[in-house]
Amino acid sequence: SPNATGKAATIGNSEFNTNPYDPAMVGYKYGLNQALKHTSNTLTYDTINAGTNYYYADNYTCDDTTKMCKLSGNFIQGKWVEKYNEVVNGKKYTCFSTEQNATCSIIKEITGTVPYEGGINPRQAKVKYHGYISNSYADTYTDTTDSKIKQTIEAWYTNNLASYEGYLSDNAFCVDRSLASGTGSDLERTTQYGPYQRNVNTKLANLRCPREEDKYTKANGKLNHPIGLITADEVAYAGGVSGYDNQLYYLTIGINYYTLSPVYFSTYNTYAHTFNVTPVGALSQWTVVRSSYGVRPVINLKADTLISIGDGTKGSPYIVMTN
Repeated sequence: SPNATGKAATIGNSEFNTNPYDPAMVGYKYGLNQALKHTSNTLTYDTINAGTNYYYADNYTCDDTTKMCKLSGNFIQGKWVEKYNEVVNGKKYTCFSTEQNATCSIIKEITGTVPYEGGINPRQAKVKYHGYISNSYADTYTDTTDSKIKQTIEAWYTNNLASYEGYLSDNAFCVDRSLASGTGSDLERTTQYGPYQRNVNTKLANLRCPREEDKYTKANGKLNHPIGLITADEVAYAGGVSGYDNQLYYLTIGINYYTLSPVYFSTYNTYAHTFNVTPVGALSQWTVVRSSYGVRPVINLKADTLISIGDGTKGSPYIVMTN
C-alpha cells in the first residue's frame, strides 16, 4: 500500500469494538437488539483487581432505554479481599467500578467467594448476572452497525487506496460466527464460535465459510470497499498455532494485531473475544475486543493484475503495474 509498507507495517491501532459486553461485538458488522436477562445459575467471575477500591450496593436499577444499569440503595467501597464479608451478606451488587454512580450493561450479584491458598481468591467471585445482552443469536448478525475496526480500515482505504480499486477483486471476507457451543445470546453459558473449535480445540483450520450471512463483499453490501482483515484460519495455514510461538513465518511482526475471526463470549468476564496474532507469532484467543491492537488490512488483486517488478520476498516485494 502507499502508506503501510514493510514487515512490521500497520495502519495504526484500533479497538475491534468499543463495547465488549455482548456476543454481537465479535462481528465486523453487528446487530444489537438487547433484552434484560438474569442468570439463575451461579457462575465464576474472574476479572477482579485485588487492589482496586470498588463500589458495592444492596440494590440496582436498569434502564430499558439506555440498556444500562446502576447501583442504588446503600453503598460501601473497598477492596474485594477486605470487603467480601459485607458484600456477600448484603452489599452484593456491583459494576466493579471505582465510581459510585457508574453505569454498566451487566450488574454482578456476588453470591460467594472462591477459595484460594487458605483464604479467598483475590481475582474471583461467585456471581449471578443481571443485564442487557442480545435478545437472540439471529439479532447479533443482522449487521446494521459497522465495528470500530471496520470504520478505521474503510476510512484508511478512502484516503489511500480508492484510486487503485480497479485492480482489486471483490473476494469474500469471512467473519465466521457459526456456533461451536453456547447460544450467542446468553449470560448463562459461554458461547464458542467456529474459529475457536477449529484453531484451538481440533487444530484443523479450513478456508470454507460455513454461513452465507458471514460472507462480506462490496457486492452484497456488507463492505463499502474491497478490503478487510486476515482470518485466524489463514494465519494457521501460514504457520500460526494457538498457544505456540512462531517467529519464523511472515505474519510475525513483533506486535499484536487483529484478525477477523471471533473466538467466544465468556461468562468468566462477560467479554467478547476475537483472535489476534501476538508479537511472537502465536494465534491468541484471549483478546478482548476493546483492546487497542494493530490493524493490518488485506486486499485481493484481480487475477489479471500485472506485476512490474519484484519476486515477492521481503527484500524485493511485488510492485503492481499501474496504467
